[in-house]
Amino acid sequence: MNARVHELNRRSPQLADLESHPNRRVFADSVSAAFTWVDPTTIVRTPDHTAWGTIDRPGERAGSVWIPAAIREWLTEDDIPYKLRTALTAGHVQLLRFPGPAGPLHVMDVNGCHRTHLWRVLDLPKLFAFVQNIPLALQLTPFDVATDDGPTDEPEVVAAIWKGLLAKGILRGTLDRPDSPLPALELHWVPAQWLLYPPDIAAAYGRRYTEIYGPQAWEQCNIPAEAFTSAAQWRSWATGAPSDEGLRLPAAGRSFQRRTQAE
Repeated sequence: MNARVHELNRRSPQLADLESHPNRRVFADSVSAAFTWVDPTTIVRTPDHTAWGTIDRPGERAGSVWIPAAIREWLTEDDIPYKLRTALTAGHVQLLRFPGPAGPLHVMDVNGCHRTHLWRVLDLPKLFAFVQNIPLALQLTPFDVATDDGPTDEPEVVAAIWKGLLAKGILRGTLDRPDSPLPALELHWVPAQWLLYPPDIAAAYGRRYTEIYGPQAWEQCNIPAEAFTSAAQWRSWATGAPSDEGLRLPAAGRSFQRRTQAE
């Protein structure tokens, strides 16, 4: 198990918090939610986000104790369908859904941390969960998405990226003061919410999205997947500044096959 956890954290570490409901943003009055099956690879963060397999609880609830015990219990269980039904319906896993151009990413909300870690460690194909869709903010400023410990010019960098994405037609909306270094945005549409965030967060989420859904997910939005290679690359591409790496769209016909349950 240790080797599996190590490889999972090397390949797909948990990502930064998107802070779905900061106080200063203006959201739509209604949200949607449903019980549904989710691909666990799309879950990119949990409340215990230090590492997959690390759950900060006392005694038997600690991840290093609970996960191996759960695996042993499953291996010795005679009635697997009953065990599965019990695991998935006894206090539903609750997730937040962040839409993207080819499908969503998910963040674990308030219930189901142990099961989410277990499903990710075991690389199981489906997880039944109660999923709440996170709508796009209607209005926001660069300070609403800037991180507390980020560079002092991070809000200005975010604003420059917004202006670049608006100019490229990727972001749709209006700026209240287009010539200001710190305008407020009235948002109409964007392919993925994390594109509005500081470049390190946007790039990390963009790379993970490419790993899950393939580069064509971004190509249909006229964004080359290579733009997410690094924070600097994303900032350069989004603002229209010259790029040292000469980004280009992949050749026509390039495809990406998502993992299927049969695999």
